[in-house]
Amino acid sequence: MKRILKKPLWFTVITTQCLVAVALLAAVGCDKLEDKHYTLNFAGEGISLEPQSIAHGEYATAPENPEREGYGFAGWFTDNGTFANEWDFKTGIVTQDTTLYAKWGENTLQGTKWKLIGIVDVQTGNLTKLEPKDCDKCYTLTFDTNDTFSGQMGCNIMFGNYEIDYNTGVFRFIDIVFSEVNCIYKMEENSYSQILWKIQSFILKDVSPRALHLYYNENKNYLLFNPREKS
Repeated sequence: MKRILKKPLWFTVITTQCLVAVALLAAVGCDKLEDKHYTLNFAGEGISLEPQSIAHGEYATAPENPEREGYGFAGWFTDNGTFANEWDFKTGIVTQDTTLYAKWGENTLQGTKWKLIGIVDVQTGNLTKLEPKDCDKCYTLTFDTNDTFSGQMGCNIMFGNYEIDYNTGVFRFIDIVFSEVNCIYKMEENSYSQILWKIQSFILKDVSPRALHLYYNENKNYLLFNPREKS
């Protein structure tokens, strides 16, 4: 006759309690993590935005770019002062209470000179370089202090007037005068002069490398300029 060994009752009770406790702890832990919300604050000179409550691991909602008279908004950063770590609302997930700091750049083009590097497609980020590439003065723009500009296409000089609303970022060439209007370089089936006429907004990037973006074609593309020393 086989002897059947029975587990002591106290062992069964404790084991059951432990399993239930582990299950409860796991469930409570998961629920706590999923239900956890963090506060996303916005700070900086002239900033008065309401904080956002973001669930753990979720994306924050990008607010409209703030405005500050005489300055251009240059992005949100997790570090104040050094501005080395820019926050990307498309990829950045919130896992703790976070403060984002606004970076401002003195928003003026007066007295600056820029060299056109090429055309950037906003959707793909692809840069199309222009010909001739080795022309030192080709595709340059100088913005004078009296709202006039001068530049060079590559084979002739151009000049005219421009106006900027720094609060809205709207940029407009009032007129463009060429010494030889028939001298053009094709860029995406548009001449440089034709594209300049379509410029409707701009961004002056103060983050390294410094750059000027002149948007055209319904803001889908922009002309990318790098700073040059004034001659």
